[in-house]
Amino acid sequence: MITRFFRCLLSYPSARRIRESLARQRPPRPSIPESPQRILCIQMNAIGDTIMTQPAWTALRHRFAGAVIELACQDHIRPLIKADPSLNQVTGIHMPRSGSQKSDHNRELQKVVHAGHHDLIVDFSALGDVSAVVAANLNAFTAGFARYCKTPWSGFDLRSAYDIHAPYSETDHIRALDLRLVQSVCGMPIAGKPPKLFIQYDAVEKAMTLLRKWGVEEGGYIIVHPGAKWLPKRWPERHWKRLLTDLRDRFRKTILLLGAEEDRQVLKRIIASTGPAGILPIIGEAVDVAAALIKTAAVCICNDSAAMHIAAAVDTPLLALFGPVSPSRSAPPFDEKNIVFYSSMFCSPCTLYYSRSRCRRGINYCMYAIHPDEVIRRIGSIIDTVKTPL
Repeated sequence: MITRFFRCLLSYPSARRIRESLARQRPPRPSIPESPQRILCIQMNAIGDTIMTQPAWTALRHRFAGAVIELACQDHIRPLIKADPSLNQVTGIHMPRSGSQKSDHNRELQKVVHAGHHDLIVDFSALGDVSAVVAANLNAFTAGFARYCKTPWSGFDLRSAYDIHAPYSETDHIRALDLRLVQSVCGMPIAGKPPKLFIQYDAVEKAMTLLRKWGVEEGGYIIVHPGAKWLPKRWPERHWKRLLTDLRDRFRKTILLLGAEEDRQVLKRIIASTGPAGILPIIGEAVDVAAALIKTAAVCICNDSAAMHIAAAVDTPLLALFGPVSPSRSAPPFDEKNIVFYSSMFCSPCTLYYSRSRCRRGINYCMYAIHPDEVIRRIGSIIDTVKTPL
């Protein structure tokens, strides 16, 4: 999950541009449209945040059944979301990692916001640059978060970008925050269900073809995903090596070692230590195909990452490892299928994990504190209750 706090630490020109955009006086809107015809939902954060927003746009669909609902999200997330029956359209927008390309991203978003003829825009992003684009739309009724964003020079409140806003919290669960925003739009209590992913048939077919190629049955394998966007959120490699060795020896199931292209070296080091027998590395697979592989796994073991949110949203038994971030912020609903490990150290939740490659104390104690033996014991209790194939 991309921390929204980090995304608000902007360069001086960006901060100045956003402040100027938010300072412009928007003509007041008398009320929320009773029956909006075209609704634009915006979620420009990472995969996990987008999945956690799914109950919110589903609630909008239930409230405004006849409306055309469009979602704007990052372009690489679009294949994961576009089959959702609550959405009529999903528009992917390139989200650059470097500030030099921000203007291109803003132009793409501006085109969607201003050319879509929407009469209601709901911005779930809580990001300064996105709120500035929404603030410039003088036609649609807009809703977003009342969030104060800090910069090294000053700060700005996002609430001025919107006609109606919901309170924001840096500690509340993101799923609850998004539902709170929808509640302010609908004017009635919203009972959101857990997120659910609808994977396209072609992605499922490609995943099944890969499994047949490898000689692996549905439900006859374990997904292990050692990656995470931020280094301090990663379980130590030596713990993964110990875990994989024990998994292979104890459960006799194939292990699919899943990772993005940037995880390639990590996966190679793990396999070099454990040996390749019984372990298949899956690197750089499309996100929807990876989701289909996760869906038919016996269990998914991962850090606090996109894989965690995908597993929970496709109803795959899950074991997630938390360290710098509290599970109360982003973990899936706790039940017998979703098991979370969290050492709950005095310094957690950490407010600096996104800006460092490691803890300022030298190593990431919060992740090292989760011992592989504890994880193995809990995995056994999950696998013993899972039927193969699923």
